[in-house]
Amino acid sequence: MQSMPGRGNTIPYGVDGMENWWRFTGDWDGSIKAGAGLYVSSLKPMSLRTARDAVRTLKGQVAALVSLGKLTSTDGTALQGRLDAAARVLDGGQVRPAANVIRGFRMQVVSLIEGGRVARPDVRTLLAGTKWLISRMAAS
Repeated sequence: MQSMPGRGNTIPYGVDGMENWWRFTGDWDGSIKAGAGLYVSSLKPMSLRTARDAVRTLKGQVAALVSLGKLTSTDGTALQGRLDAAARVLDGGQVRPAANVIRGFRMQVVSLIEGGRVARPDVRTLLAGTKWLISRMAAS
């Protein structure tokens, strides 16, 4: 079940991102009629719901890194705080400003890598997801 990209996933596909493939499982005919594909073009505006789901996904990834011991609890809490700030901006209906908060989150992750606090391979998916999310949010 975890092999299919779900709602709010941040899996990159070039400069685009993967569609929620469960959509096809739940409503094949409706998905085809709506013109859904296997990936979502970064040129399409991002909805608030999709942005919120993506931020939740990133929070889950951070929590998993902490539980696996790849990130310290302190670093995880700081990263979660940045994602909570992005969620608050999104709750205010602001997608583009939330992209700036996500940029800060990404810079924070890069800083952890450069400081030797986390290994780049451990956060590769997190970095790819934020890159995709920022490009989608900036286009909205």
